[in-house]
Amino acid sequence: MSGTARRLGLVGLLAAAALWLLIAVPTPFVVYEPGLAAPLEPIVSVESGDEPGKGTFYLTTVKMSSVDSFWSAFRSAWSGDRELYRKKDVLGGQSMEEFAEKLRFAMQGSQTAAIEAAYRTAGVAYDIVPERLVVTDSRDPDAALRAGDIIWSADGDAVRSAAALAAALSDRQAGDSVVFSVERAGVRTQVKVRLAAGAGGEADPEALAAALGGVGLTELRRIEPLQPGNKVTIAAEGIGGPSAGLMFALQIYDLLTDGDLTGGIKVAGTGTIDAEGKIGAVGGTAYKVAAAARAGAGLFLAPEANYDEAEAKARALGGAMKVIPVATLADAIRELEAQPGGPPAPESGGQTVTGRR
Repeated sequence: MSGTARRLGLVGLLAAAALWLLIAVPTPFVVYEPGLAAPLEPIVSVESGDEPGKGTFYLTTVKMSSVDSFWSAFRSAWSGDRELYRKKDVLGGQSMEEFAEKLRFAMQGSQTAAIEAAYRTAGVAYDIVPERLVVTDSRDPDAALRAGDIIWSADGDAVRSAAALAAALSDRQAGDSVVFSVERAGVRTQVKVRLAAGAGGEADPEALAAALGGVGLTELRRIEPLQPGNKVTIAAEGIGGPSAGLMFALQIYDLLTDGDLTGGIKVAGTGTIDAEGKIGAVGGTAYKVAAAARAGAGLFLAPEANYDEAEAKARALGGAMKVIPVATLADAIRELEAQPGGPPAPESGGQTVTGRR
């Protein structure tokens, strides 16, 4: 074989190896990009609620997926609406399945908080029924308690709430071992946990997390209205995370009260929410603004902490979508009532009704 032929063969071999690397080799990245802008009317319903208005509330999402090849990674790096992150930074040692489970439970907690916030703001009386305590985060991948575990008991004491867990651990100190009965992937099992600190006997999430070595916990509760006609149903299968809380609460409030809170337009937004109606910051706001713009939204509600990012993205996209920062559910309602075509504000604010525990 001549020198030229050998060189050509080597070049071909290197080209094949480069092509294989680009196309076939898995990467350590995930990619974030705009996800859904989903109308809430078919997702959220109230048993005897007001008729939906002419406008539409939209929840917005971010799509996260594994990057299967370095070629896809290079393409993503040149896209304005796609961004690469290292898997280990996003997943924190969890598998994709564990991460998805964490987001699913976060979504359930967000729905409960949204219902309670809407009830409180609309003056609807309700009861709170604790159902189960779920592990939503575990910093150590080798920890006894894992993300997605449902805790049913601690050393034989039944656990359905943070308060019940705090009571079960009230006389335990750092270094004590506790046997937990958990449900993991549908199977009951027992795990032994060595406490990193005392829980203090209080249902404080931070104290309980510290006692369990940094494990994150979410209390899943059922919010039951005293009047059955005010019962809320949310069907959001396939959507994870807590960031739709604000939009869930607005849709629920609109159905519980007279008038069309949308003002006849498409209203999108994002933000976590707690039972008192406080709106929290979220990630991926720019992607959600892009999803809202694609859906033709005329207004986007953003948490105050995310306003600059949302406004900058809306300006970059052009169009007429308006971005408004909000700190509470009450703020969001007032802003919508003030928009052209919005419903008149009530003569007196809604009565706050706390749940009976």
